[in-house]
Formats: sequence, structure tokens, C-alpha cells
Amino acid sequence: MNNRYLIPANTKRGQLILSIFRPVDLGIFITGMVVTFILLIALGGLVSSNIFIAVLALLPALICTGLVIPLANYHNFLVAIQELIHFYSSNRNYKWRGWCAVYESKRDE
Repeated sequence: MNNRYLIPANTKRGQLILSIFRPVDLGIFITGMVVTFILLIALGGLVSSNIFIAVLALLPALICTGLVIPLANYHNFLVAIQELIHFYSSNRNYKWRGWCAVYESKRDE
């Protein structure tokens, strides 16, 4: 009898923190929030009087949140960017093996 096991579609989500974050994603998100909080406290008087300074102070939180927002077919924008960098920086020279149905390594078995 074939022992086949069905794996639920959400098994990877059980390994994530809060079913959303990888540890590196959570680190990026928390770092962005802390930096923004420190900037808002340090620039408290300037933030209330100048909208440009307020936007600059909120920029780290906006960028970090944008990186960890979920994206369809990828985990999040950070993973999508990493996949693009890996695709364009890796060796893409594929060797033509001809029109064979079975490769040599599979024929020996």
C-alpha cells in the first residue's frame, strides 16, 4: 500500500511568528518602529510645526511596513525583492540536453 500523506496548504504558516512574520521580518518591522518612535520623540517640536519633518520621521516605519506586507505568490515584498535579485544575479546559462524523455542518470535505475 502506498503511504501518501496529504500536507495542508497552511503548514508553513504554522512555523511563522503570529502566522505572518519570519524572525527576520519581525526584526525589520520592530527596528523600523523603534527608529520612528525615537525620531518622533527627538524631533517632537519640529514634527508638530512642519509636515515635511513629520513625513521624514515616519519614513522608516512606512518603509519597513511596506517590506513585510504580504504579497500574493510570495511571502512578502522583501522576499519578492530577494527573488528578483537572486534571479538577475545568478548564472542563467542552461545546457541543452536535447529532446530526450529520460536523462542518462534516470536510465541506469
